[in-house]
Amino acid sequence: ERPVQLLLDLLARDSLYVSGPPGSGKSTFCRRVAWLACEGSMPDSQIAEPEKYVEQFPSAFSGRLPLLVRLREFWSHLPITPDCREMTPAELEAVLVRWVDGKQPGGLSGAAVQSHLAHGSLLLLLDGFDEVPLTHGDDRKPCQIRAMLLAGLTASLKAWTGRGNRVLLTSRPYGISDGDARRLPLRS
Repeated sequence: ERPVQLLLDLLARDSLYVSGPPGSGKSTFCRRVAWLACEGSMPDSQIAEPEKYVEQFPSAFSGRLPLLVRLREFWSHLPITPDCREMTPAELEAVLVRWVDGKQPGGLSGAAVQSHLAHGSLLLLLDGFDEVPLTHGDDRKPCQIRAMLLAGLTASLKAWTGRGNRVLLTSRPYGISDGDARRLPLRS
């Protein structure tokens, strides 16, 4: 029998890409991680879990700003130009800052998110890559929106995680090909 690996324990050590079918709990896990990071501790359990399933609060979450980004809401803020396929780290970060300024999740400002990203203290939860459309815009030269976002993430993640930020990216299996998943600087 293979030993159980709890996703929370894996995320405590590494940034992750989590792929799973519909209903497998990817979005629920993202919300739970954000909640735990805000709470700063594990909740009291009313029911005793089997020992191999007992989770511990990840000390790696302490002092981090959690930011949950539902990609189905985020993608429409990306710069859509005919035949777009690429995005630089600077462009992606600018879009993230503008999106936070527009949404103000939890009263956050884009400047606060940018500061945490620069200092390596952001817990960035990118949920639902598969919900980003493949293309958008002009039928003759549509923007390859999913490919553009993936290129921007691939280019940005190494620097973001290198500074100490923690990233969780989720998708249904068809959202990111196996080859593209291997190019992401994230543990799968």
